Amino acid sequence: MSYKFNIAVIVFYDIHDKIKMVVFDRFYSGGFIVKFNLFTFRHILLAAGVTGLVFILFFSSSVMPFSTVLAESLNADGSEPFITVLAYHHIIPGQLPKGATSRAVIPLSEFEAQMKYLYDNGYYTASLKDVEDFIYHKKALPEKTVLITFDDGYESNFVYAFPVLKIYNFRATIFLIGNRIVQKEEPFDPDRLSMLSFRQIKEMLGSGLVEFGSHTFNAHEYIGNKPALLSMDKEQIEEDFIRENELFAKNGLPSSIAIAYPYGRFNSVVLEISKKFGLKLGFNLRDGIVRQNSDPYTLNRIVVPPGTDIQAYKTLLKDFTQRPPGFKNTIFLKIGSRTAYIKGRPSLLDYYPFIQNGSTMVPLRFIAQSLGARVDWIPAENKITVSTPEKDIELWVRPLTIHYDNGVPSGNAGNSSWQEAVVNGKRVFLEAPPIVRFDRVMVPLRFLSEALGFEVKWYQDQRMVEIMHEES
Repeated sequence: MSYKFNIAVIVFYDIHDKIKMVVFDRFYSGGFIVKFNLFTFRHILLAAGVTGLVFILFFSSSVMPFSTVLAESLNADGSEPFITVLAYHHIIPGQLPKGATSRAVIPLSEFEAQMKYLYDNGYYTASLKDVEDFIYHKKALPEKTVLITFDDGYESNFVYAFPVLKIYNFRATIFLIGNRIVQKEEPFDPDRLSMLSFRQIKEMLGSGLVEFGSHTFNAHEYIGNKPALLSMDKEQIEEDFIRENELFAKNGLPSSIAIAYPYGRFNSVVLEISKKFGLKLGFNLRDGIVRQNSDPYTLNRIVVPPGTDIQAYKTLLKDFTQRPPGFKNTIFLKIGSRTAYIKGRPSLLDYYPFIQNGSTMVPLRFIAQSLGARVDWIPAENKITVSTPEKDIELWVRPLTIHYDNGVPSGNAGNSSWQEAVVNGKRVFLEAPPIVRFDRVMVPLRFLSEALGFEVKWYQDQRMVEIMHEES
């Protein structure tokens, strides 16, 4: 077990004998300090610029598994990770008629522009399983993550939205009203509000891009002035859920793990039955984002209304970042962020890049993923090999702790091979040798990138690194 401290205050005297204080929210002890000992912890503080005498004060502690500790994380700017869930309904090929007031219908041109924006700006489109793991298991996801959803199951989702999703290889979820699914298909008429057929559903499911959730079997209507789901008694709601499940099973659709409550409305009985039937996620239509501590049965979704231009869409997404030049053609990563972008596509790193001795350290696996090299880690020798048809590179990992005997490194640490690398048989001195952090081998990015024929640029203001082919 490890100990989670809701607030930790680190007080230290710096080299100028001034008292300083750093406050960390959700700071972790036990699995952090005990696992890596105080010597290593001090070196981590030094790497972060903390010098002098250190006192650590903890408040409001609780016990949690170490695996959970490692899973929780903050974004590079210190904010909590979140998912934006977007809600769409019906799409039409032209512009909305004058005087139209529905928030559930948008023109195809707007949907196309919005999906292009997500693609051009490196968004990751999540699956329902991603969301489940994000909340229940604190799974890390790329910083820019959205869940694209459609309610009701209109045929326009297949005719207009699905081809756009395929262009960008985007995932989406459609919440189906069971009793409105069409058994016998008719020719599509854009002027008619038609529903999906089972053939269309199965084609989208087979693509691997679209999955399906429940929007109830027959409770998407009003009874009097209340949504049907809030007017039905417990037995009626259970019967509706049973019929939806039977319909999915009869037609070869996977059991859903999520429900979108009709009109975004629910009560305690609906929540109780959703849990009883094994659903893991429930979505409303309240504006807001989904965090790792969100209630999984009352998740916010943002309706994308007609007339949402790109500037308004950015605001809706809470996207205030600037895309660097060359974003879609090179590789970008940011210090302190687990999200790297390889030719504009998000890629989740094993561990956060950090600075050591002026060098950016990245997970070893990232070199193989992004630079196309073969990478091997030989733990018995503390040795790393990185190879391409033109280059063979050998590096050795620096020991976690170094013991000195009269000022001289003793034991295996006396062999300073970790301070050097071998490139095609030639020895090269390393300012920042590879190290192991949280069971991840971290390697110097600039050295390996340049040794493999890439150019590296450092953007100080954004604390961002760009990697490109030298000829680009």
